[in-house]
Amino acid sequence: MKLIDIRGFVLKEQTYKENDKIVWVLCENIGKVSILAKNAKKMKNSKFILTQPFSLVQFTLIKGKSFYYIQDGSLIKNVNFINNEDVIFYLSYFFELLDICFQDKDILDTNFFKIIMKTFLVLESNSMDKDLMMRIFEFKLLNKLGCSIEFEKCYYCSQNLKESIGYFDFTFQSVVCNSCSKLKEFKIENRIINIMRFLNKIDMRNIPRLSVTNNDMKLIFDFNKILLDQNLIRMPNSIKFLGGYE
Repeated sequence: MKLIDIRGFVLKEQTYKENDKIVWVLCENIGKVSILAKNAKKMKNSKFILTQPFSLVQFTLIKGKSFYYIQDGSLIKNVNFINNEDVIFYLSYFFELLDICFQDKDILDTNFFKIIMKTFLVLESNSMDKDLMMRIFEFKLLNKLGCSIEFEKCYYCSQNLKESIGYFDFTFQSVVCNSCSKLKEFKIENRIINIMRFLNKIDMRNIPRLSVTNNDMKLIFDFNKILLDQNLIRMPNSIKFLGGYE
């Protein structure tokens, strides 16, 4: 019997029979796995607290034919919603994004797991603006999905943008200068492009203190939603809690 030690985030749960449930955990290195947790719906069972969504857990698993099973486990971190009620909306969106982007057995490298960890800890601790943190994470996720966004040079002439107003072509995922614009692209101020370029390149290990206005944040969110819609199999339902779709 082979035992597997994993660390990961509980993305979601589903009732299975009367007292059991299936949980999906996004794990470092091995990716997303489905776990059948016996008696986890019983509050007195140790697995009850270990299988709550939005939790960071450590498990020793046994691999079965269809599911993994919990041999042992411990809770590393869960979320305190007291005096931090709005965090549930951000975490719902964050975890649903992860669930959509990663399929069972998709490999999750250590570097991106650290990005997920950093985002989770920032959202949970309320240590910086949650909207700003989510915009940074969206850019990191888009890069992970293979979306190579060009914010500096025009797609057609390769010149840096110089005007105060520029354009973005979502087909080519690149900025377009005024001279090359065909007037069908997304019109956007150069200063917003500069903010997004900075957020796209930011080092998650050392996020500086930033101040972005609510109006600018909304523009960046609208921009990211278009790219996410192009690159995801579906958009998260929970995006509506953050003003994503009416």
